[in-house]
Amino acid sequence: MAQKVRYCWSRAIRLLVATSYCWPLHLLRHPLAMIHSVEEIRLDLLLGMAEDTDDMRFSVKQKGELMWSICHDNILKFLKNVPSSRQHRVKYEDLVQQPQSTVNLLCEFIGLDFHVDMLQPYKEKKQRMSDSIDSVSRMVGDPKFHTHKSIDAKAADRWKEDYQVDFLAEETWQVAEELGYEKMNVTDNNREEGEI
Repeated sequence: MAQKVRYCWSRAIRLLVATSYCWPLHLLRHPLAMIHSVEEIRLDLLLGMAEDTDDMRFSVKQKGELMWSICHDNILKFLKNVPSSRQHRVKYEDLVQQPQSTVNLLCEFIGLDFHVDMLQPYKEKKQRMSDSIDSVSRMVGDPKFHTHKSIDAKAADRWKEDYQVDFLAEETWQVAEELGYEKMNVTDNNREEGEI
């Protein structure tokens, strides 16, 4: 059954890519910044990744690294089948540090006219479709969305305050470097046995 599902999914992706309906937008963030967010808001628990079960003995950092690495590796594999003219990448760091030029390029890619309100995502928050489907569910996205007042360029590097050492696995850095992120020069000599 699993093999049949994989075949059907693979075939569906090939058909989608072969048509003009596939215009992927790849949103990404530095792996250490993403891991920092996972730790800060305990995204692993929101995603149902239980702690200390017999078969899943990973720290929160390790879970964050696995999420980032596996997701972006899969995305890169998928994008190899999509013509470069039909794909666009937006780095979080560019979005918060150079919002106007980044949003202009995004608008150009998707065929929308730029509007200055695109640079004010926290304006009229009730109109931003940031709530959940019903009153009982949590919102999908940044749980801290409603605490922000404006785009904060410093948010791109905030993780550096807490992470002064490189604890990422070599495999994660390979994906990160393919996405244009530079490897840290400082290494963690106290890496725990079994860390990814």
